Amino acid sequence: MLLFLMEQQSVNKKDIARILGSDKIASSLIEGKGSITQEQAKLLGHFFHVDYSLLM
Repeated sequence: MLLFLMEQQSVNKKDIARILGSDKIASSLIEGKGSITQEQAKLLGHFFHVDYSLLM
């Protein structure tokens, strides 16, 4: 879902890193290597204007 939202809204990894405060975490989530926390989902949900549960 994250990749879809990023593509639809022309958001890049640097934007996600800025939102989450970490390039490493952004890379991990984008590459599907890490699990998203509820707090991260809330931050991204707010940014993308979607319910955070869609990102979990």
